Amino acid sequence: MKINFHRRALIAVSIPLIILLSMVVLPIMTSFAGETILLETRPVDPRDLFRGDYVILSYLIEEIPLDKFSQGDQNELSGDNAYSRFRNQSIYVTLAPNEAGIYEVQGASLKRPKSGIYMKAAYLYHNAMGPNPILRVDYQLDKFFVPENTGTALEEASAKGELLAEIKVFRGYAVLQNVYPKE
Repeated sequence: MKINFHRRALIAVSIPLIILLSMVVLPIMTSFAGETILLETRPVDPRDLFRGDYVILSYLIEEIPLDKFSQGDQNELSGDNAYSRFRNQSIYVTLAPNEAGIYEVQGASLKRPKSGIYMKAAYLYHNAMGPNPILRVDYQLDKFFVPENTGTALEEASAKGELLAEIKVFRGYAVLQNVYPKE
């Protein structure tokens, strides 16, 4: 009877512990084994009274030209009720470095790429109006906390659009590592 009680107690403690550990495995693997890339940001910077200084980031790669998708994906994304069909669906964005070493959108797909550096994003909406239709996605990399009273330099760089984000990417999963002004 005592063995049975101890076994049940061990199982009761182990299950929540396993669940909690499984939540941190992918971010830790990404931090250690992920590929480091640089992304260009767009300006925005607030301050939160309860959490301190942080930078809200918006990336140039969050707006993907529709022509970066295959013709089949373009037809599917341009169809009727695209917003309701694709809202929060995963979009896979393949990235490649430009001459300055900053990663840009090379292609995009509704299916996970077999190779290369890519990031998983959530579909937000698309704008098919005008000569250059775009698809807007979210990478969930929009906040970076900085030490108290040190956000001024980043705020100024962000307002000028001169901020870079260092990101680790591992099998589509991305972790924001650092933010700093362009040199």
